[in-house]
Amino acid sequence: MTRKRVLVAVSEEEERAGIQAELVSDFFDPENVEVVVHHNFTDNPEGATVGQVAAVRRAEERLDEEGFDVSLCETSGKSSSTAILDAAADRDADLICIFARRRSPTGKVLFGSVAQDVILSSSRPILIAPQAGFGNG
Repeated sequence: MTRKRVLVAVSEEEERAGIQAELVSDFFDPENVEVVVHHNFTDNPEGATVGQVAAVRRAEERLDEEGFDVSLCETSGKSSSTAILDAAADRDADLICIFARRRSPTGKVLFGSVAQDVILSSSRPILIAPQAGFGNG
């Protein structure tokens, strides 16, 4: 059986990254899936690396504890949705895991929605982490 690759796109929110890692570990077998944790730097004046982002470390640690092969990926200078889609293509991901927060229709129009852009623009399956956390209501 060919191993699958899941791209877990995390923001700087540690709690959200933990929820995404939990979801991936609950749904997938580490023997059959490798995980790429991705972070896009929209503004990075200090020149931080992906491994310095607390949310990335949280997701990586959780997935590593569950036995997944985990690698890290970073992008910068792109919109978040473009960065996620490009990283998925570059890493040949079979699935993208994103976090979607609740927004009103007006909020989506005014501020856009990364999750909505990824969902509508990707040819890959999308796994959306729930706001309250998987299994927590």
